[in-house]
Amino acid sequence: MLVYAEWFDRITDAIENERKIKKWTRAKKEAFIRGDFASLRVLAKRKTPFFSKRPPPSS
Repeated sequence: MLVYAEWFDRITDAIENERKIKKWTRAKKEAFIRGDFASLRVLAKRKTPFFSKRPPPSS
C-alpha cells in the first residue's frame, strides 16, 4: 500500500530521496508514516558521539 508520495522535478532528486529513506530504521519510517514528527526527531538523533577522523590540532 502506498503511504507516501512526493513529486520531484529531477529524477536524480527522487532517487536521492528514496535512498535516504531506505536507510532509515523501521521505527523511524513508521513514525514518518504516522506523521509523528516529535518521535521522528528523537529517532533521528545520533545514538553515538561523532568522532572526527582528523588528528587534533597541534598547539
